[in-house]
Amino acid sequence: MSIQFNRIERMASPAPLRVGLVNQLIDAANRIRSVAGDGRFIAADIMGESLNIRWVGPPIVYPALPWDARISATATQEGANFRWTYPVVEIFKDTAGYGGWSDVTGGRTGTAYAMAEDGNTSSGLQMSGVDDDNLVGTYAHQPLPVGRKVRIKTHTLTDGTKEFWIIGADNGIDGACS
Repeated sequence: MSIQFNRIERMASPAPLRVGLVNQLIDAANRIRSVAGDGRFIAADIMGESLNIRWVGPPIVYPALPWDARISATATQEGANFRWTYPVVEIFKDTAGYGGWSDVTGGRTGTAYAMAEDGNTSSGLQMSGVDDDNLVGTYAHQPLPVGRKVRIKTHTLTDGTKEFWIIGADNGIDGACS
């Protein structure tokens, strides 16, 4: 169940606040989050000519926005499975065109998992849609290469732990014929 804040029709106030502006704030609060119906609400106080709106209840958790990173070192394979963990460093674009990426000073770093690899095993049909058993010679799925620029989504687990997940990056297949 979600709480829906109610719009107002008029406001008795010594402050010259427009009802339309207050309703825009209420509408925005209703759009940016959905919470359980447990008594949380927004409190609004009028102080002179200003309107103070505050959230009453537990912190609102906003969805994490994706961020740019580069794979900074060789990936570590998870046993024989065609999935790896990747050391990543947050980057930003500072000049036009190809190239022109720099590390964010004090930016996010850590280990990332690739969403496209989640569900991969050591043989058979992989999440790429390729059946590894049908590949000849030494052909097999490969890890994302060092230096590859990727998009990361941070997920917060129920215990508060944050995990980095690479989105939109498929593995290449490489090898040699026998």
